[in-house]
Amino acid sequence: MSPRPPSTLKDSLAKDPGRKPGKKLENFHDVLIQDSTIVRLHSSLADKFPAARSRTMAVGIKVGVMVSAVDNGPKTVALYSEKN
Repeated sequence: MSPRPPSTLKDSLAKDPGRKPGKKLENFHDVLIQDSTIVRLHSSLADKFPAARSRTMAVGIKVGVMVSAVDNGPKTVALYSEKN
């Protein structure tokens, strides 16, 4: 009995980390996934990290992450003021 192929990209990458993308993506060296989120901070940091879309005194910092699907890990992590 032959082994069942991985059902998801995550299963596929977990089975063989560092593998190259399939035929449809053969011209690409990597597949990058970008995500960011806002993290609320203590109000004492309002002068350094002011909120962008808030009428109240909210303080936020944006955390941006670029992840490599081929290497199965982060490429870059950056912190920004929420206004940027």
